[in-house]
Amino acid sequence: MLTSATDRLYPELMNNTTEASIFICLVNIGEGTPFISALELRPLSNSIYNQPGPSEALNTLYRYDVGSNGDNLNTSYLKDPYTRTWDELAPSLLPHSDFFSNNSIGALTNDAYSIPLVVLSTAAKPLSGYRSLSFTWSPNDIPRLPPVQVVQVYWHFAEIEKLGFNDSMEFNIFLGGNPLFGPIKLRHLEAQTFVSPTIYLNGSSLSFSINQTSSSTLPPILNALEIYSVIGLTKSPTNQEDVNAIMQVKAMYPCQVPRSWQGDPCLPVDPWDGLQCSSNNTPRILYLDLSSSSLEGDIPPSLSNLTALQYLNLSYNGLTGNIPEFLAQLPFLKIM
Repeated sequence: MLTSATDRLYPELMNNTTEASIFICLVNIGEGTPFISALELRPLSNSIYNQPGPSEALNTLYRYDVGSNGDNLNTSYLKDPYTRTWDELAPSLLPHSDFFSNNSIGALTNDAYSIPLVVLSTAAKPLSGYRSLSFTWSPNDIPRLPPVQVVQVYWHFAEIEKLGFNDSMEFNIFLGGNPLFGPIKLRHLEAQTFVSPTIYLNGSSLSFSINQTSSSTLPPILNALEIYSVIGLTKSPTNQEDVNAIMQVKAMYPCQVPRSWQGDPCLPVDPWDGLQCSSNNTPRILYLDLSSSSLEGDIPPSLSNLTALQYLNLSYNGLTGNIPEFLAQLPFLKIM
């Protein structure tokens, strides 16, 4: 929620859409008139940031350049192919000391997530005398709407300094005290990413640790960290054939249809004026009332594709020509 003119809010959502159109809707929840200042769409590779389920999306909670002292903030954004913002990680969340490469890094191999070099060229390592990195975060630290209940974590690693002949770095990732990944061995100048399964917080904190193994001579490092909230999409978009049909009606009568005909015809809360939709997971348009709308010419042929239509009202318009046969072929049309 924005409470002053100086507030900034940059929500970010990753969704694997299966439809030809994407509708972005702002819903008034009684906390002031919703508005949007800018909207950016970024295509992502299909091999990264996969949603846990087909009806779920990832909402960015935190994205950290773990070993940075904040100097890389603008540089990392400009050099990121997906314009991701990488923030500095507060020591209170993960006590650590910063570690950076003394050598110029030209490129990393296996970087499927395209993490900027300026981000992966720094890392966090345990404080002196410790053998592990430990992270704890509570969803109650920053109240959100809706509350954070399910999360997914992405750990990004890169060995940016070549190890000595007798040195070794091997570690395990523990989630809530239970082993999750490992033993992990990094390879020089090769990026590696590990993705957690969905984590159900149930009101508890998110905690993980990266622990040095008994056979390792060096403590672990962590270069970058991402944490996402997993959001359930309660409904799929309106049936694509229905969307195409009603959008063709809108294109045919751009000045006659209601101004509220924006976004998804049936979602997210109320359907467009003059429409009623089914309540199933993929809504269908059941009711269309365009009476007294100053329509002229022939009855729109795209209405033939509204195959779930039960009620159609085109009265008190200036439509001409014969009643098309396709209306008689709509299987569920009862009232016209």
